[in-house]
Amino acid sequence: GMVLSGDLLYEISEESIRVLKKLMETAGEAAVFEDDSLTVGRIAGKGLVCLFNWQEQEKCIDFRVEGRAEVHDFWSGENLGEFDGVVTRRLRAHSAEVLKVTAAEK
Repeated sequence: GMVLSGDLLYEISEESIRVLKKLMETAGEAAVFEDDSLTVGRIAGKGLVCLFNWQEQEKCIDFRVEGRAEVHDFWSGENLGEFDGVVTRRLRAHSAEVLKVTAAEK
């Protein structure tokens, strides 16, 4: 896939470089959505789950995981906890999250 950046490369900040590098981790694979609501999408080969709240109000979104799983915010790396079977996230109106899901260590 193509990645576009409006930054002038000779003026690009360290933060912008970090974001572009992180974005490149997903290059070449599109999310596959669970249904036509486009609420939960997965980039399976990367262990990523994309959540979208298209509504005018806050919403809880659930998605299934295999067994025990650790969930991290993709962009910040923040550990969001361990979950068993189902993950529930509360998203503000018109917001989205990208989560990294890995098997929890035993």
